[in-house]
Amino acid sequence: MFDLKSRADNTCPLAFSIDLAHKGQDNVRTIAAKWLVCCAHFVLERSGYMLEKIEYEYYESVDSTNERIKERARQGAKEGLTISAMQQTAGRGRIGRKWESPPNECVATSMLLYQGDIPRAAIPSITILCGLAVRSALHKLYGLECQIKWPNDIVVHGKKICGILVEYETLSNGESYLILGIGVNVHQHKFVKEIADKATSIELEIDKKYEKRIHRKEIVEEIWKSFLEYFNQFVVYNNLCCFKKEYEKYLVNRGERVRIENPHNTYEAVALGISKSGGLLVEVNGEHREIKNFEVSVRGLYGYV
Repeated sequence: MFDLKSRADNTCPLAFSIDLAHKGQDNVRTIAAKWLVCCAHFVLERSGYMLEKIEYEYYESVDSTNERIKERARQGAKEGLTISAMQQTAGRGRIGRKWESPPNECVATSMLLYQGDIPRAAIPSITILCGLAVRSALHKLYGLECQIKWPNDIVVHGKKICGILVEYETLSNGESYLILGIGVNVHQHKFVKEIADKATSIELEIDKKYEKRIHRKEIVEEIWKSFLEYFNQFVVYNNLCCFKKEYEKYLVNRGERVRIENPHNTYEAVALGISKSGGLLVEVNGEHREIKNFEVSVRGLYGYV
């Protein structure tokens, strides 16, 4: 008998009770097949939908892949559309910062995702999923030991290799959608003075013995393939209960003192982890707090991390 149920502590929805009293009659393949069927039924019951298909479009140069997604959404594009470009002439990062996208040097890619049954409060969690997807993809492709700097940076050896910008928009018919923007430094060996001490690229970080050519299309598709897997688990509960431990494992400054910067003030805290909604958990003078505003900056006391 296969019994699909949640754990009593609700830490992760996919906990299973499998009675293998008759395991002699079922081989491992049959058991695995039945388990997958249970998973599928459970997900479909708990979530209103799943992201099923990704459509890829590639361009030599655009103003901004996020802006192109917005334009296509207004034209009725389907969910799962991704737009990638070899160059962005007006790329943006979080808090209105400029994102450098020199020609033929980096990955600039964005996806269209309709809000559907995702509660507004859960939307910040999508940034967390994007971070996990990028980290997983770069590790799988190139063996990079990436870490995550909350909320939206991927770092290697303390330097930024990727930035993420998730935006929220509403169409004239009232339907809401998300734009998931990801930029990865790939071929760069030099950076402008302002970021030279805190930026890196895949080519700078991979082993010099690595002989396989780096293909940006391969990076794009591995990132979104990974995101698809994370997202379709996320929509079961619309929170990060299944990913909290994984994210905290790679949280670059967990357990360390950091500087929290926002438009109103700056203060020091100890980074503890993340909440199920994606907020940063910190300790300030013995008091535990959750930072829910993704527009703040979290820095190390003496530098970027």
